[in-house]
Amino acid sequence: MGNKRYIWLKILIAILIIAGLGLLLYPFITNIIASRQGSEELSKWEEKAETVEEKEPLTETVETKEKPEIEEEAIIEWSENISEQTVPHKEPAVEDYFPLKITIPSIEVEWIVNEGTDRETLKKGPGHIIGTPFPGEIGRCTISGHRTTYGAPFNRIDELIEGDLIYLETIMGKTLTYVVTAVSFR
Repeated sequence: MGNKRYIWLKILIAILIIAGLGLLLYPFITNIIASRQGSEELSKWEEKAETVEEKEPLTETVETKEKPEIEEEAIIEWSENISEQTVPHKEPAVEDYFPLKITIPSIEVEWIVNEGTDRETLKKGPGHIIGTPFPGEIGRCTISGHRTTYGAPFNRIDELIEGDLIYLETIMGKTLTYVVTAVSFR
């Protein structure tokens, strides 16, 4: 009777050790899988971007030195650090923007961003929060992503400093440049 308890105790301990190792290894395994998938998605995106013919421009870039006057009919994006204003020509559509490529050179980030932030989308990489403005529109375009699992695309986001550049490139070849103007973590 004592021998059976000892065997069951060994089995229980083995199960607990295996479960503990599984929990410890889970982030590493998901990161490896997601990084491979992210590289494949990036390659597919770049191949597709090379073959896509340029459609009607989404935006027109105008160099300027002064802050523009904002008229009621015009939607203008202004950045103090980059002298560019962007004036939309047409109503944007999701397929004009997504998937898009996000590049943050200072923290070595290069991922494909998809529309949406559901679990399956964020497993693939960063996602644009539905309901927030598209890149280049007035307002806060918000992109979400994991820091510790599923490739951890934003693992080093805390290393960003004021002045770092963030590039969003659409499949149509438009590149939008953002400048980090403030850093705060809650």
